[in-house]
Amino acid sequence: MNSKIYLTLLIVLTVVMSCSKMYDNIEKYAGEVVYPGKYDTIIGRIGYERVEIDLIKAGRIPASQVKLGKAVKTIVEYDDKKIVLDTLASWLNIKDLKVSKLYRFRVYTQDDEGNVSVPQQIALIPYTQTDLSNLVITSPQALTAPSAAIFTWPGNLSTALLNYYGLKYSYKDKGELPGRVNVPRIPEC
Repeated sequence: MNSKIYLTLLIVLTVVMSCSKMYDNIEKYAGEVVYPGKYDTIIGRIGYERVEIDLIKAGRIPASQVKLGKAVKTIVEYDDKKIVLDTLASWLNIKDLKVSKLYRFRVYTQDDEGNVSVPQQIALIPYTQTDLSNLVITSPQALTAPSAAIFTWPGNLSTALLNYYGLKYSYKDKGELPGRVNVPRIPEC
């Protein structure tokens, strides 16, 4: 019986000593980091000297209906600028982007304790006055016949920034072909 007690004591002592430094290697990770909820998507649209950024897959909903855990603020960073909104937003309209260049936007949330979420990032180039002044629409090539006229453009009318909406032409009798061409318009968000 004595040997059973000694054996049990030896096993208990071995277990206690082997587990004594079990958590020493995780002490450096002991602090808890809490991230507030983040936006689930980021989709950008360009406009004239501005961009619009959608942040939620559910679409554009009022700020009062946006719930992302403990997050209470929306923060947007680009270039050296930082925009802080005191509410959560489902979409953003960023104006006064007068330089035609690539802007990299970082959007994230912040809670009351100052914890920030993982940022969503997007790069966009807005349409600016420089782009408008450099816009050139090529003239069409006209092929005329007594009862018809055919107009073709050597280059493409639609580009990444412009959409072609249509063409209207009219003429009177067999005279000169007066008319009007609808040219692509600057897209608006």
